[in-house]
Amino acid sequence: EVEDLVRTSIGGIQHLVVSGGAYVWLINVQNPTTPSLVSTVPISGAICEGIATSGTYAYVAAGGAGLKIYNIATPATPALVASMDSLAYCEAVVISGQYAYIAAGTRSHIVDISNPAAPVYAGQIAGYGGYHQSINVRSGYAYVCNYSAGLSIVNVTNPASPVNVMEVRAGDRMAKIIFDGNYAYVAIGDSGMKIFNVVNPASPVYLSTTQTAGRSRSLSY
Repeated sequence: EVEDLVRTSIGGIQHLVVSGGAYVWLINVQNPTTPSLVSTVPISGAICEGIATSGTYAYVAAGGAGLKIYNIATPATPALVASMDSLAYCEAVVISGQYAYIAAGTRSHIVDISNPAAPVYAGQIAGYGGYHQSINVRSGYAYVCNYSAGLSIVNVTNPASPVNVMEVRAGDRMAKIIFDGNYAYVAIGDSGMKIFNVVNPASPVYLSTTQTAGRSRSLSY
């Protein structure tokens, strides 16, 4: 079951980096009509939930196996460069600046990845409780999708001391949030997709809801 995927350019060639089960796959999609599997990376003991890339590195939220960091500069032979195994069950990962933000159970973690081969734990986000299903970052604020407790907005300007700003009770099974400019799009299970204006993180403005035929689990833009 494919859980997550991102598109990235490696050596000028477009690839998908895909996570699911105990594997990460790299797929050449330079010609989208004829994609080709480049490599399969097995990760022992993992359930690969989330994936993010930055430069020539892939960051895997590998469930109970923690955070895995791979050098994918050579797509045919990705190389594990670092692993952080004590972050609880890692559901999702996003990169912003020099930090990786990992949603993991009742907390989200902030890791300094200035040197991907030697990641440094920087801080954690407790938010407003609930189960941290996913996370995204915009303009110094982390937006945590709590599976059963809504959307937590947290100031992470100082990663060592995140500050809770507010919580938006928008529905259960909150699964993912993405941004386009001042707008946040949130996949919220049986509630479909909701859109907020987040130009002021302390006072997000609800705009609209789009109902989906089934349970809304993810989205991309």
